Order: sequence, then C-alpha cells, then structure tokens
Amino acid sequence: IGLGLAALTKETVEKLAKDLQKEYNLSPSEGKKLVQELVKKSAETSKNLEKNVQAYIKKTVKNVQEKAKKPTTKKAAAKKPVAKKAPAKKPAAKKLAVKKVTAKVSPQKKAPAKKK
Repeated sequence: IGLGLAALTKETVEKLAKDLQKEYNLSPSEGKKLVQELVKKSAETSKNLEKNVQAYIKKTVKNVQEKAKKPTTKKAAAKKPVAKKAPAKKPAAKKLAVKKVTAKVSPQKKAPAKKK
C-alpha cells in the first residue's frame, strides 16, 4: 500500500473500496469499514511522508549551510586575482674571516758532521 495509498484522494479510496466490496462480495457494513480503514491509512501515510520530506529538507538545508560556512577551497581561491609578489631576495652570504696562516719555520737540526 505505502506511498501509492498516500497519493490517493478520499474519493479514489471510496471507489476502490466499493470495487473491492463488489469483487469480494462484502456486506455494506464491511465495505464501509474497509473505506474507513483505507482513508485512515491514506491519511497516516500522507503524514509520514510529509514528516520524512520535511526532515530530508531540513537535513539538506543544514548541510548546505555548513558547507557555506567552511573556508573556501583551492578552486574558489584561484578565482580571486592575487597580486604577485616579487621573488624574495636571497640573503648575502656572510664572508668568513680568513686567518692567514703563516708557516712557522722551526729551526732545522744540523746534521751530524761526517767523520773522516
């Protein structure tokens, strides 16, 4: 029954019930009871459907609002023109103080004298 019943109008439900009454040889009281049940089920199903649709819409709106609050993505940021900065200059290399190394001349040892 479900959603199909929710879409039916009261007149359609009554006609359906009369057709079922004739087809299944139901008494007029049973037919009336069937109409009341079908109308009641139709109304309940319509209310449930309406609640579900409203809940879905609220959830969807909430998700859209949350996404709107989030920071922009790279694609959105790329759309905005951004002034280009000049490339950063490299800092000058520090000159190291170079010590001049002077060779210390050590006094040479004299070779022993040759014997004759």
